[in-house]
Amino acid sequence: AGGLRWDMAVRRGATLGAVGALAVSPDSTEDMRGALLVFDADLLTLLHASTGKQLWSVAAPGGGVRSVSESVASRTLIVVTDARTFAVRVADGKVSRQYDITGRFPPVSVGGMTGSLACAAGGAVTLTRAAFNEGGAGGTCAGTVVAALPEFTFVDVEGVGLVRFPSAAAAAGAEGAGRVLAPPGAGYGVGPDGSVLVEGRRAADSTELAATVWSAGDEREVAITIPVEEHDAGTRAWLVAGGLALRVTGDDTLQAYALPAAGAAHWVREESLADARFVEFFHHPFVESDPLEVPDVTALAAGAYARFLAAVRLRCGLLDEFLGHLGVESHLQALVPASAPPADAVSSARFGYEKTIVLATGSGRVVAVSSVDGGVVWSRRLHGGAEVLALTAYGGTDEAGLPRNAVVAWVDPATGRRYLTVLDAFTGAIVEGHPVDFALERFLNLPSAGPLLAVAEDLSLHAVLGTSSSYVAELPRLHPFLVDAARGLVIGYDYEAGSDHPRETWRVAFSQGGGEPERIVRAVALPVADMHLRGPPPAAHVGADGTPLPPYLNANVVFVATEAHRGRHFQHLLQVYLLDAATGAVLYSTYHPDARGPVSVAHDQHWFVYSFWHTQHRRHELTTVELFEQAPSPFRAPVTGLARSYLLDVPVVMAGVTRTAHAVTTRQVLLATRTGELYGLNFNFLSARRPDAANVTNAHREQMLPPYDPRLPLGPAQLLSANRTVLGVEGIASAPTRVESSSVVLAYGHDLYFTITAPSKTFDLLEADFNYALLALTVVTVLFAVRVFSSLVQQRALEKAWK
Repeated sequence: AGGLRWDMAVRRGATLGAVGALAVSPDSTEDMRGALLVFDADLLTLLHASTGKQLWSVAAPGGGVRSVSESVASRTLIVVTDARTFAVRVADGKVSRQYDITGRFPPVSVGGMTGSLACAAGGAVTLTRAAFNEGGAGGTCAGTVVAALPEFTFVDVEGVGLVRFPSAAAAAGAEGAGRVLAPPGAGYGVGPDGSVLVEGRRAADSTELAATVWSAGDEREVAITIPVEEHDAGTRAWLVAGGLALRVTGDDTLQAYALPAAGAAHWVREESLADARFVEFFHHPFVESDPLEVPDVTALAAGAYARFLAAVRLRCGLLDEFLGHLGVESHLQALVPASAPPADAVSSARFGYEKTIVLATGSGRVVAVSSVDGGVVWSRRLHGGAEVLALTAYGGTDEAGLPRNAVVAWVDPATGRRYLTVLDAFTGAIVEGHPVDFALERFLNLPSAGPLLAVAEDLSLHAVLGTSSSYVAELPRLHPFLVDAARGLVIGYDYEAGSDHPRETWRVAFSQGGGEPERIVRAVALPVADMHLRGPPPAAHVGADGTPLPPYLNANVVFVATEAHRGRHFQHLLQVYLLDAATGAVLYSTYHPDARGPVSVAHDQHWFVYSFWHTQHRRHELTTVELFEQAPSPFRAPVTGLARSYLLDVPVVMAGVTRTAHAVTTRQVLLATRTGELYGLNFNFLSARRPDAANVTNAHREQMLPPYDPRLPLGPAQLLSANRTVLGVEGIASAPTRVESSSVVLAYGHDLYFTITAPSKTFDLLEADFNYALLALTVVTVLFAVRVFSSLVQQRALEKAWK
């Protein structure tokens, strides 16, 4: 599907634990210093200091990271976690050895040690004790060792700031006066060579940040200016390494500046993307080119050669990984020249693969990412400390009638006031923005063209963009509901004609024996914007009496999963209910003894797929429920459900479903696992209508329903993430393309992973290696043959007429 697949290894900036610099280069043949990022989410990531490119990332086994130290001699990192200690090779991030005894390798990196310092009047600090490990008596002050280098020792002294002492005096235990380089509370960074960057004060509404660089060798003091955004989030930490100053901002952005010139950022990494909360896809506009234009044969040949090299490198990398698991060190991939296939921009835009993905993060930053290579197109921070409430696509339609504006709703935590900002999805420019005078909670996109509706906390509707009178006819179709998880209560509402304020119509309370409420762990409904993506109706199910049962197509079905406490015969109980949001009726219900959450749900048309944990068998299971209509009678309900359960060998953390332009292509259920894989399974493999092996009929074969097998075929054919590891997935988003056969998928969380999937193969596209020359030759040959034989037939007819 075009090869537009990338893995953007950004990490959750909100849990950033520490940033440090390596003393050795990951590549012994390259003069480079890397920046090591340590995260509380058990992840270590090494970046190229000069480019910001990720070199490798590894998950720390055995709990949270406590400390990281560097062994220069063995070129390894010693990582101490809550459960074990292990060594990571700097060259490739591979774990070379592990120890279950925590603390076997104590951290040799400095930091966190308090000591005794003599503080005199006027801010003068004198070193009185070399070992900073004992509390001082009267007349002393506490400090924290920041860096211990061969020439200098840097200490952050309370109430004084950053102080530099000669390391020779510290090692000998002699007294020595220190030099104050940074005032208390100022941001600073200390490099491995002893150079120091000290951040100055920034004037209000200024877009420049003043800083001072102290050179280690010649004691020079250089003043520099760093450009920042209008709503800059401030500095969380500085790191000086390899001639660069790395700035960690308050909204989880990494900015690298070249020293001592500074100026514009050398590279920027949007680490806040690891905390993405909302995602929207925007089609790139496409202008059809001249069909008579002759393609560049040289460019086509170069692209084919590049694709061939990329395929060879991929397979060599897989072979290296396989041999590594066997304990054999292999570097076959390094023998193949790196030549990534050039992106075919024309084909990508024509087929709808090329998109701009807009993500709103938990730190109040909105970032646009290109689907071609994962690069950041633009990034904009909202007002200081803003909390994003909702994101949607609306207005500013292009030639194809598709929206090109991203509408963001956010709240200022300082004042509690809510605002609406409209951004151009392709440039990041602000189109308009204004405050709203109600408690906006989320957006409501109607299937038909109309205004953009906002839902308040009391479920009242407000038209915030567009004509406010054109949505009245849609109100009777809307049936919102509220969930009280602790009380096990679901309350349904509807809107009267001509009124945008809801009225309560029903409520359902889920309780177990003794009247104790069940705890709701999951409640999901089909988004209103997806109600029109229904497609053709699925095949009917043949009941036990031979009567065909049509699928129950109701866009207002709500999935509710609850957990109950200990029962008489089992310890945990997971119950599932399917409710009609219009009436509150329970359409289907089932229970799973000895089961509990977390519950992941994927749903579309008339079916629901959900996963859970079976506590007795200690395994993950997946259950599919399909709803069908049946003739009502006093003895049976008008809706019946059919269910099948499947066993999973891997834990599922998130589920989703593909979306296509006309909803004709077979749906594909997307499963993200805790071990970092992303699978795509055609719904036929998960269908509850899969027959037993002894009851397979021709109708089942025509519908491509395989015989029922409780074990799912999770193999390489269903693996969408290829050889990439996608960690910490917290959401899966899918969007249609311009061709019905394909769908784009984005898994976001600790990692961002984008790919293109074709559940029913690319039935409406020609293959990339299609032989156009042979087709043209065949057409020319046929035309020539028709011309020749036409002449022969005419000549023979003329001769026959003369006879």
